[in-house]
Amino acid sequence: MEGARLHKRSAEDGKASASRAEGKPLRIGGVSPPSQIRNQLRSAALSCMTDVMGMWGMTLTENDAACNWIESLFDVTHLESRLQHTLNGDVHEEAAEIRAAANMVRTLIAADMWPSDTRQEMAELASSQLQRMLDEKVYTNSLLVAEIRREIRQFDERPCERSR
Repeated sequence: MEGARLHKRSAEDGKASASRAEGKPLRIGGVSPPSQIRNQLRSAALSCMTDVMGMWGMTLTENDAACNWIESLFDVTHLESRLQHTLNGDVHEEAAEIRAAANMVRTLIAADMWPSDTRQEMAELASSQLQRMLDEKVYTNSLLVAEIRREIRQFDERPCERSR
């Protein structure tokens, strides 16, 4: 009986070796190992992407259609010039608007949705205006000052050198 079990086991090992040689998934007890499943899922996802022209990755900004839509949104709404205009405002008269614009710039940069040609310039403008609020003591509330410091640090923590 034990000889039959050994023979059966070596026959299964032979099938497994043949499957690996043919590139078929290796199954252990009828289930593929997790790393093999991950690789198969990744291959399936990548093969689906090759069917979609203009898509070179899985994220939103690795897609020509999505990038074109974002770019047209900037063009149609004049978003960049409106944010720049707001950020160039007087920190004493328009502090809330400047903070909102700075945070919008930071959010769009972090999401890789800001055009690369002005990304660094806008990040520096937004960060410098927030710093100016602190330097000129626009706000005296310690909690609000701490929040603005956090907003400035977020510009420093997220590099602007992305590729769109």
